[in-house]
Amino acid sequence: MSVLKIVKGLLKEKTHFIAEGKTFVDDIPKFINIFGIFIDEAKKDNFDIEHYKSKSKVYIISAANFKKLSNTVTPQGILALCEIPIYEFPKLGDLYLFLDGIRDPGNMGTIIRTAESAGVSAIFLSKNCVNIYNPKVLRSTMGAIFNLPIFSCDIVSELRKLKDFKIICTSPNTEKIYYEESLKENIAIVVGNEAAGVSEEVFKEANAIVSIPMAGKSESLNAGVASGIMIYEVLRQRAIGGTLYNKMPNSKKTKKN
Repeated sequence: MSVLKIVKGLLKEKTHFIAEGKTFVDDIPKFINIFGIFIDEAKKDNFDIEHYKSKSKVYIISAANFKKLSNTVTPQGILALCEIPIYEFPKLGDLYLFLDGIRDPGNMGTIIRTAESAGVSAIFLSKNCVNIYNPKVLRSTMGAIFNLPIFSCDIVSELRKLKDFKIICTSPNTEKIYYEESLKENIAIVVGNEAAGVSEEVFKEANAIVSIPMAGKSESLNAGVASGIMIYEVLRQRAIGGTLYNKMPNSKKTKKN
């Protein structure tokens, strides 16, 4: 059986994903199992082959075969087939993000990148969320997907396990504004589907429901933006309370993109 058929089989089984592009491949952490690194023969001189051999087995393949694996319009000529990691539940988390039915890949990638940047302990996804190993999601995360645990689960069951957490749901249909709610304790934020919002069964688990006010004519915010506002409001309140930098010892100034 050819290596390409093996790759296609592993992708079909949804046990592996493709990390494409030099930066993405270089950023793969050691705990991720790499099946192989694939390099376009026509572009092999652009890469340090010996370096990549130290990370995994390297396959030099034809440009035609590389295009069969690539998900980009203008491939850089390098990608890696990686095993999807299985994470352990974080024992010391104090800020969790629950996503209820997020379907847009771009939104999901933005949310993961924002959550990782803010030091969120873990993300929990409802079963009807977009696959986080979708190529568009992976590209949007800019490698952040490797740096925090993400679980696909029954989020109602997981919320019920959080005895020492305040569960905050977002909704446009409440008068309480998000910054009026105390968010200094252990917090679980729930953000809902782009169109339908948080589901009724999840709302029942909330300790508080808050809104993000809007002055314009739009009916709702982008889910990625809403997640960012809520996450950074937690950090803002904790910073005022003097606890933020104790919880984020490696925090640093934001770099300009």
